[in-house]
Amino acid sequence: MEKGWTEYNAALQAKFEPNEFKPPIHHDKKELFFTEKETGEIISECFRLASEDPLFYGLILLFAIGLRIGELNSLKWLDINWDSKEIHIQRESTDGGRTINNHTKTPAGDRFIPLNKTALKCLKAIKDHNRISGIPVEDNDFIFQYRKKGVIKSTTHRAFEYRLYHMQHDLGYTVIRSLHDVRRTYATNCYKHGIDLKTLSEWMGHTTTELTKAYIKDGKVDEKLKRQIIEQIC
Repeated sequence: MEKGWTEYNAALQAKFEPNEFKPPIHHDKKELFFTEKETGEIISECFRLASEDPLFYGLILLFAIGLRIGELNSLKWLDINWDSKEIHIQRESTDGGRTINNHTKTPAGDRFIPLNKTALKCLKAIKDHNRISGIPVEDNDFIFQYRKKGVIKSTTHRAFEYRLYHMQHDLGYTVIRSLHDVRRTYATNCYKHGIDLKTLSEWMGHTTTELTKAYIKDGKVDEKLKRQIIEQIC
């Protein structure tokens, strides 16, 4: 208006109700993790949504076994040992999931991780969904695939990032955590529940325990667990 380009400023007529806007969502640059309460909320929401969209099972797996997103994205059915309840991490995708490398980031990344009941439940549900959807589930097939215009394609990293971001938005979180923050959450929870640092480092695929220490954001061991350990000493 000052420069004479227009005689009317529509913004001056705008009216906004009190509390109409929510607090801004932002990514915190600090290394973060999900609290126990937030983890429960996220996992419950994932299970609710997963019946229609199986990629939410993938998010639960990140909380359950602490994978890097490139490791999750490149899993094949042959990696699962249903009898020993373990999963073999032996490859990793890069370039946003578009390139599958038949090796891990480092030699330490090639590892076996135990699968808990939640992880096994998710993997079985994904397999059932893929079968029903006509997506192959042979040993050499990737676990996370989808069909587009008759063509089977592997899922990208962004697909998981998108779902985690919007879920936090819908739950009203004002600080948005990343997929790698889920990995920090896994490390923190394992340590708090009595997993020793050396074992945890192996499960995380780290080359040193010092690197694993940096992932643990709350080092206080659960008091009930402490008591259980003490009672088992002698």
